[in-house]
Amino acid sequence: MPDRSALFEWLLDHGGLTPEQSRRLRGLVFSRPGGMQVFGARAVWRHEGPAAAGELLAVLPQYLDDDLFGPVAMATLAAMGEHARPALPHLRALIDRRTRLPLHAGSEDADMNADEQLLEAARQTVTAVTP
Repeated sequence: MPDRSALFEWLLDHGGLTPEQSRRLRGLVFSRPGGMQVFGARAVWRHEGPAAAGELLAVLPQYLDDDLFGPVAMATLAAMGEHARPALPHLRALIDRRTRLPLHAGSEDADMNADEQLLEAARQTVTAVTP
């Protein structure tokens, strides 16, 4: 599924979403797992705010250990601030891991680099979410 989140972000920056556009965004984000779910989550948050927190918290934590989607999911959680506190156990579990994540970034060095980037993103997200 192509990432259409940039279009929704642009619409939010230029007057907001119509009810039909809002319905479409929700359908794209919550209909199936994948890229649009992660990339569109921030647009849902920007549009609906705390009213969407529960739904976003139900999907975003499953992407935290993914080297492509994890940083994007964490950025949305950070933007959610205190509303993302229920995700703290997932973030802390990622931080407290004693083994590397099973990534396949192309080489051992790339895997380690991706793992370290996820770890740093998780730490920054915890800082953004906690008072």
